[in-house]
Amino acid sequence: MKKIILYISLLNILFILKILSAPIQNLQNEDRKIYEILKESSWIKSKPQYSDSTIFILDFWATWCAPCISSFPHINKLANKFNNKSKIFISITPEKRKIVELFLKRKKLETFIFLDSTKELHNKFKVTAIPRIIIINSKDEILWDGHPILLNDSIIEKISNISVPNTKEPLSNITDSKKIIENINTRAKNLNSIFINMKPSLTTNMTKSFRDISDSGVVFNYINKPLCHIFQELLNINATRLECIFKDSINWDLNYLNSIDNDIEKASIILKNILLTIFNLKLDTIIKQFDVEKIICADSTKLNLYKVNPSDYDNISHSSSSDSLFSSANTSLDALSFYLEDIFGIPFVNVYKTSYKYNFSFDISGGIEKVKDNLMKHYGLLLRKEKENIEILIIEKK
Repeated sequence: MKKIILYISLLNILFILKILSAPIQNLQNEDRKIYEILKESSWIKSKPQYSDSTIFILDFWATWCAPCISSFPHINKLANKFNNKSKIFISITPEKRKIVELFLKRKKLETFIFLDSTKELHNKFKVTAIPRIIIINSKDEILWDGHPILLNDSIIEKISNISVPNTKEPLSNITDSKKIIENINTRAKNLNSIFINMKPSLTTNMTKSFRDISDSGVVFNYINKPLCHIFQELLNINATRLECIFKDSINWDLNYLNSIDNDIEKASIILKNILLTIFNLKLDTIIKQFDVEKIICADSTKLNLYKVNPSDYDNISHSSSSDSLFSSANTSLDALSFYLEDIFGIPFVNVYKTSYKYNFSFDISGGIEKVKDNLMKHYGLLLRKEKENIEILIIEKK
């Protein structure tokens, strides 16, 4: 029988120490130097000229990353002002040439563009989240590291005078953190248990959802979330298809570690069942009629321009959105339907059944009518409103 233990601090320690243990200043000596990697022929359009004194402003991005694309105007402005032999802006993506070139026909990026197809630069600089800018010199010393929007004229003008600390010896707190993480990982695996910490949230200015697979197992972290929203994420369902018929005015902080099932879907089912039991709730279904937006393929020639090989993305789908933009990669039309439903809060149904996957990037700031125009113009997809019966999940008191 699986043992459930209320464990207050484990997840917070894991999360904090994971950040503390990440190297941010020096790189391994055995890595190829930046100027050696940039000798490769993996450039879109032109290749920059540089010298031993060049400062490299490395912009890590992807065609599916909406925050990356939203930062393009800011990056372009800085690149136009500072791009020269002494300072070079290089936008780096691991995607295939065909995908990037097609994307750049619609989006303007005025930097040098490098295709990091082997992810050598991503691995070298430990880039696991984007957008991210790392500024280095030709010795691979990191001068600045942060979000593109935080980079400004003043930082770039002063960048040549930034001193690089001696980090040949690791900082003591980082060394200690790594040892603590190893001990926690070993302990969690040996206990073969599920850890849960759930309490009313004291946070008022932010919400957060975090799910990942760590060395210890599957980790979930929710901050300042209503119980219905937590169920929505555990069930992987949009709010339009879930009704919570129970009174719960509390927002919750929830930390969850499952060191038994190293699978997010299985771990989600277990946590869902635990919460249903704790709060004395049950799941049921009803049928309701809605005005739905049906996704219909009106021009397969346009759509096929954006067809991708899933192996190009290691069979992983990506998606992100900002206030003005939605972007995704390796996305099925059923998944696109799900994302649009989540953005606009109305049911979408895909009726064009195909096993192919595609890349999408379009403006959402103009509302559903603007999206209809973009989908038809660029992808040959028609949105048509019709009435349809939809199954709704209900969570209610037993």
